[in-house]
Amino acid sequence: LLAYKQPESVEQFLIEQVRYRKENGNRSIVYTDQELQNIFTLYDLKGAGHITKEQCREALKTLANSEFHFTKAQEAVIPAKVHLFTFMKVCDDVLGIKGSS
Repeated sequence: LLAYKQPESVEQFLIEQVRYRKENGNRSIVYTDQELQNIFTLYDLKGAGHITKEQCREALKTLANSEFHFTKAQEAVIPAKVHLFTFMKVCDDVLGIKGSS
């Protein structure tokens, strides 16, 4: 990020990044839409088209890349039934995971 942004004040930039990540965690998790669909399918083994909130929470905890995100996954408000679109939205809302093609 430092090389990409090339800020005038490197020290101040790094301090701001550390503060931000301490408060908000790292939002650099990226999976393709297909990978998120595959993860969803792993929890929907019966092919019902939805998973339970407990299954969704377990998937989120598995995908978390920091203690901050793991805690967010544990505390997330998740509907009783989670369809694929909802799963992908929850991944973004809770973990900052953006699907990409």
